[in-house]
Amino acid sequence: MNIFKHRIILGLIALVFGIMSAPAFSAPQSYSLDKSRSLVKFEYSVNATASSGVFPIENTNIVLDLQNLTRSSVGITLQIDKARAADIIATGAMRSANVLNADQFPRATFHSKQLTPRKHGAVVVGDLTLRGITNEVILLARLIREPNAPTDNSELFVHITGDIQRDDFGASGFPNLVGPTISLDILVRLVRD
Repeated sequence: MNIFKHRIILGLIALVFGIMSAPAFSAPQSYSLDKSRSLVKFEYSVNATASSGVFPIENTNIVLDLQNLTRSSVGITLQIDKARAADIIATGAMRSANVLNADQFPRATFHSKQLTPRKHGAVVVGDLTLRGITNEVILLARLIREPNAPTDNSELFVHITGDIQRDDFGASGFPNLVGPTISLDILVRLVRD
């Protein structure tokens, strides 16, 4: 092997080793939430008619390892006392003691326990605490990078969906009017710290 080929091979080995040992590839990275471009939407039925509302986000604690999603974690706190439903009457009923009891439990939290990779995202298993009751929920998360975003994954959108049964959290008021299932449709923009 001549000296020229030897240098090329050593250069390629160094390049691959450098990429694999770069912090973005070898360690979980912390991400901050862009609140102005994030939305926690929920859907429910009233007299079999679809309706929706939003939960404002108070804060998040998100760590992603895009090379090994099992080392990632997601934590989020929602402001239940500032949640909004379809109109002012529905909002008042939702925040009431019969449903979310926002006066006594102004915050809800979610903390992931396990992320399992799947195509373009992950299955997220975690604990949701609502009205002081904690139950395990399963959500689906999909990672999205906008076409004009940096290719280093420093800016990402995460789309999270899943259903919860409101009775599991004691939010069972107005059962003859409001359906039992609440569907979450969350879109959050994350910026790597």
